[in-house]
Amino acid sequence: WAWTWFGTTTDLRESGRERNRSYLRTHIIPAFGHRAIGSIEPAEVEAWVRELDARRKPATVRLAYGIFSRLM
Repeated sequence: WAWTWFGTTTDLRESGRERNRSYLRTHIIPAFGHRAIGSIEPAEVEAWVRELDARRKPATVRLAYGIFSRLM
């Protein structure tokens, strides 16, 4: 679903699309790409955000979560 959704986003310049593509590839797909969208529980998302927060800068966490939120 993530790549289908990504293909429909038209509200960004190419640089923003590249950044979002990178975040999908490096942060979101590895964590949730193997899951059906309806099977992802809020507690799992919270755990993912905490794990990102432990190893990434706050701006990275906010952007990754923002992309994930729009995807959902």
